[in-house]
Amino acid sequence: MARANFLVHWTGGDIAADYSALCSSDRSRYVDRLADILISGFWMARPQEPLAGRNRRGGGGQVSFTYEADMTCFSEIRLSQCSQHACMYGLLGVGVDRAYVLERWGSPVHYVRNHRDDGVVGSFAAARNLIAACARRGNGDAAAALAHVNYLGTFMKGMSQANTDDFLFLEEQEWRVVVTQEQIDVGRINETGLGLPRYRLILPPAELRLVVFPDACTRQLALQDPRVQKSLGSGGSLPLLTLEECRQF
Repeated sequence: MARANFLVHWTGGDIAADYSALCSSDRSRYVDRLADILISGFWMARPQEPLAGRNRRGGGGQVSFTYEADMTCFSEIRLSQCSQHACMYGLLGVGVDRAYVLERWGSPVHYVRNHRDDGVVGSFAAARNLIAACARRGNGDAAAALAHVNYLGTFMKGMSQANTDDFLFLEEQEWRVVVTQEQIDVGRINETGLGLPRYRLILPPAELRLVVFPDACTRQLALQDPRVQKSLGSGGSLPLLTLEECRQF
């Protein structure tokens, strides 16, 4: 099956996650969220994701590492199958082309088992610890290598909750853009100077490909909002869909 060209950032889980029970306040907050993204860019959140694996150096017990990096996440899930994902992460979807993510050094995540008997995470953690030990002994090359290893680690994601095989996250088909100084330098990521978010992934109007709204009332409210009109106008040829409409694809 051909891969979808659209990657969608889903947001609003902190607002409301049931599109059949939205109130006017929820809809207004969703419009505010969309306007904020169109004006200032995507939030780059800083999730803490501990990953478990087999300790390759210590007799076979469990080893884990946790990365903390500012990132924006997208999903490759087709719109016709997005309802369950939206109910987990938020009912507003903002879509871009895959090229937008790739040009910002984004990539699909590397799904790992996230289990005490997982060799992939165990090997990564062992290599990271060995390089870190060399860096602590004053090896400048090791210190530089550790920075690269830490960056690569931010693209690993557990396919299941720790020490289970429930495959809860595998079907999310996640892509990520992670903060790098290079992308800041070329103006694709903005350092805000704030506590939250520390960074924004800029979304030029020409890069926007579609918007999925929680429902038709939220879409109408957004099209009447001057902040949104500046980027969307009356909608034009840009797909402005609702979650219910997506189910018909």
